[in-house]
Amino acid sequence: MKGLLKKLNTIDYVFIIFLILTLTVGMVYFSKKPAQVYVHVLSFSSYSSSEPYSTQYWIGNSIKTGNEVFDSTGRTIAEVVGVDNVDFGGRLSKTLLKLKVNAVQDKRTSQYRLNDTVLKVGSFISLDVGSINFYGMITYVGSSINPKDVVLSKKLIQLKSSQIQPWLARTYNENFRVTNTNNEEIFKIIRSEVRPAEISVETAGGGIVKAYDPILKDVDITAEIKVGCQNDVCYYNEILPVKIGLDFWTQSKNSIIEGATTKVIDLKDLEDSSSKNK
Repeated sequence: MKGLLKKLNTIDYVFIIFLILTLTVGMVYFSKKPAQVYVHVLSFSSYSSSEPYSTQYWIGNSIKTGNEVFDSTGRTIAEVVGVDNVDFGGRLSKTLLKLKVNAVQDKRTSQYRLNDTVLKVGSFISLDVGSINFYGMITYVGSSINPKDVVLSKKLIQLKSSQIQPWLARTYNENFRVTNTNNEEIFKIIRSEVRPAEISVETAGGGIVKAYDPILKDVDITAEIKVGCQNDVCYYNEILPVKIGLDFWTQSKNSIIEGATTKVIDLKDLEDSSSKNK
């Protein structure tokens, strides 16, 4: 072996190094392939990765289906195929972008890569959508626009709003309807019952008795809601889990149901509920 190495000249060494580099580059090149993949990105504050939805509303409202997404060189890397904005309160909103991304797939790991970024659920990404910079967390990566194991359905939900102002209670009627940015109705009140709010009052003897507040109201709400269910858990607006006992919040154009005062007390399949009422 040593004798063979002594016989090699400089040109031979250059050729061997070139051959090794060529094989290495070829292995890397042929282990990857171009691929189109769908990615969901949920808005986050660029100042705090622990605060979801905190995007100023003018950012979410400026992004439309069909907008192109660019990298720092101006190359088109994705297209917006869906956008959903939900008011979060004040000047903030929750924005969910659905993107069709021109990515590269690693055949060995099956991971998708966008330039130097690996597209992984839970990682954060900054995107230039036209003249808008959008920062968010990746919540889905897949070959179809929506997760295949998510089942869309309509449910009958019962809510209890406790100790709210009477002017707010009056808005909880059949006119309270919520639509997404695709103009699909995702929540509507079917009926509601308003009554004086129950409160606890301490007696002179130190006991606690039930009484009724002279101003505040309790409201029982029955509504039709559109949810996506995955692994036996249903989500409203693709992010809010709907379970008995949990807080619930949503907003119509003119009013709000707040999580701080409203809890889910029942959730049923709409079809089952309809058949029982017949």
